[in-house]
Amino acid sequence: MREGGCYDRLEDDYVLASIALARKGGGMTDPIERAQEQEQANRDAALERLPGQCRPGLTECEECGEPITEIRRQLGARLCVPHQNAVEAEQKKRRARTCV
Repeated sequence: MREGGCYDRLEDDYVLASIALARKGGGMTDPIERAQEQEQANRDAALERLPGQCRPGLTECEECGEPITEIRRQLGARLCVPHQNAVEAEQKKRRARTCV
């Protein structure tokens, strides 16, 4: 695998996904089905490289134990809204101090 820009990373992902597909026995004869399988394997490989953003969140806030709504859980939330707002406000203050 080569080192380089985005194109090279996509090519590397394609190679890795092709290997994974071959190991799963992806021996379909229809080229369209093979392309669809390859496309899905590429997506799966890309999703595995993402940070925790795609992982489900907690059912209760880490700080206070209050319930977290389903939609926020699906987005990976670990804190209730008030605690998340406090964290973001503190981060904003820190950024403002470092920019001066």
